[in-house]
Amino acid sequence: VNYLFFNDHIAWTASNDRHIRSWDLRSGSQVTDLNVHQSAVNRVEPGPNGSIISRDLSSIRVFDTRNGVLPLHNITSHGIVCSQYAGENRYVVGTNTGSLSVYNINTGATLHTNQLHHQSINSLHADGDCVVTGSNDGTCKLWDMKTASLVHTLNEHSGPVNSVQMDGRRIVSGGSDMCMKVWKRDTGKRLYSLLGGSRQERGNNPPHPQKAGCSALKFDGSRIVSVFNSLLRVYSFTVDQ
Repeated sequence: VNYLFFNDHIAWTASNDRHIRSWDLRSGSQVTDLNVHQSAVNRVEPGPNGSIISRDLSSIRVFDTRNGVLPLHNITSHGIVCSQYAGENRYVVGTNTGSLSVYNINTGATLHTNQLHHQSINSLHADGDCVVTGSNDGTCKLWDMKTASLVHTLNEHSGPVNSVQMDGRRIVSGGSDMCMKVWKRDTGKRLYSLLGGSRQERGNNPPHPQKAGCSALKFDGSRIVSVFNSLLRVYSFTVDQ
């Protein structure tokens, strides 16, 4: 299983066997089994108006689940690495060539495609009308989806950026350089860097098989939770600037 989400009663899973399944959380029984993808399904999430959105490496599928499961759209987008439903019928996709595309999930139409990076986009996070990306080229970019314009380039990592997240005030990025960086969203100014540990491999902390350094992170109003190799680190997080 590569991805899951759930609500009060139903869980949806996406897996390497190319299936999307839903499960009744009260009984534990399977409700739906969809075998429509041509390769491993890497993400499934809720969309607008009772829809479900799933994607593999080259296609995005949209289903209406209000009365059974009705296929709505099949959108082709090659080399998909990361994606997210961004609200207002927008689905944003980052690719292994460094391009960022925004699709209308109701019609399947491409709203715009832009070459943001010259290497793969590893991570993205949408909030409001903006999306932040982290790339193998060592930069993060804040992009305005409404105006299709670049807001900031954040370029203080010394290696690939593996994970990004933002809220209304802050952007947090984690990279292969064993650092997390906290940025001010409105100005692009770096507030501070957090070192996750030594690059030296240790017996109880073997490297991540695909993403060196900080491979993943999440934050809320008081904490940053991050993964450095096989260690989980929790930081106290309060920013008044």
